[in-house]
Amino acid sequence: MLEIFADCIINPVFPADQLKRQRHLTLAAIQARADNVDAVAFDLLAANVYQAHPYRMPRIGTRATVTSLTRRQLVDFYSRYARPNGMVLAVLGDVRADEVIKQVETGLSDLEIGEIMPPPIARE
Repeated sequence: MLEIFADCIINPVFPADQLKRQRHLTLAAIQARADNVDAVAFDLLAANVYQAHPYRMPRIGTRATVTSLTRRQLVDFYSRYARPNGMVLAVLGDVRADEVIKQVETGLSDLEIGEIMPPPIARE
């Protein structure tokens, strides 16, 4: 299973049909939030409390941001932030820790370590 996981992490393909499917599901979830008075109130509160900070934006995105997201933007984001020094891997079950650590180190050895430079966040 680690081999399949490593392949997905190291060699993501972001197929267009899956991006289209996920976009459709996310837009449906955004529409459902619009029918939820608590969600609308929370979004309005966040938008008014935070004027510049990313907390002002809904975590799920907006109709405009989701529809305008391109595959290229997704690939660029993944390339920038999917780094082993920015990840946490949890392994559960009846396993031997030393063996799992060795397998993870071997399986993910091709994952490039690099600097993670998040965009600057405005102070409120």
